[in-house]
Amino acid sequence: MRLFKIDDLRALAERRQWPCISLYLPTHRAGRKETQEDPIRLRNAVGRAKEQLLEAGYAKDAAAGLLEPAGDLVTSRDFWLQRADGLALFLAPEWFQYYRVPLKLQDEVVVADLNLDEIEEIRQSWAFFRDRRPESYGDLVKQLP
Repeated sequence: MRLFKIDDLRALAERRQWPCISLYLPTHRAGRKETQEDPIRLRNAVGRAKEQLLEAGYAKDAAAGLLEPAGDLVTSRDFWLQRADGLALFLAPEWFQYYRVPLKLQDEVVVADLNLDEIEEIRQSWAFFRDRRPESYGDLVKQLP
């Protein structure tokens, strides 16, 4: 299993293309019936991502091409030989990465335009975000027994 490392996070953050697609799926390590559900879950997630792309105005052929690497995994026997508790897939134009993770992930599909520079600009313009100091909250944020 290839572990998700800080360099992988940096590579994701550097993607400046629209769309950025993230697919998160719980998967199963063992159990005949359960493991048979995993490719179906991935196929459904790819379908939901395609629907979101089309709703956002992405061309049908372009959406199919963008999602093709993830769709190819659905029928890949070799891919499904190695299992973990979760699967995270990240796609952007001409870019695809996936990670098997030892965490039970929530089934989720995210299609977004992620511009970290714009987010930081907005964050700095809102005093609430710019001036907050969570390290000084101390006992205010401790969970009660």
